[in-house]
Amino acid sequence: MLRMLIFGAGIVAGGGAALALGQPDTRGAAAPAAVAHCPYSAARLAVGAELRCSCPPSATMSGSAWGSGPYTADSVICRAAVHAGAIRREGGEVRLRVTAGRERYRGSERRGVITGTWGAYTSSMEFDR
Repeated sequence: MLRMLIFGAGIVAGGGAALALGQPDTRGAAAPAAVAHCPYSAARLAVGAELRCSCPPSATMSGSAWGSGPYTADSVICRAAVHAGAIRREGGEVRLRVTAGRERYRGSERRGVITGTWGAYTSSMEFDR
C-alpha cells in the first residue's frame, strides 16, 4: 500500500519514510565509489593507462622519484605527485596517465621533494593537476 504524506503545499509519496521537500530522492542510489590507495609505482601499467587513486599522508614522505615531469613510471607515485604539485604532503586524490618513455629524466627540487636524474626508461607518468 502506498501512503501519501501531506506537507504544506506538497504531497510526497512514501514507502514508510517521509522525504524532505526540496531534497532529491536518493533512496536506492549507489554510494559514490571510494578511490583506492595508489600502488607504489606505475611501472606495471601499460602506456596509455590512466589511474585515479588516493595517497595517504604517510605515502608522500618517502620513496624515490626520477624526473621533473614526466617522471619514470617506476617512481613512487605519491612522492612524485607532491613534487609535481598534484597533491600536498597531507595526501589526496591523484590522477595520472602513463606515457611513452623518454631518453632522459632531469631531477630537481620542488615542494620539499628532491627527485633524481635518470637516463632512458621504457615508460613515464604524468599527473593532472
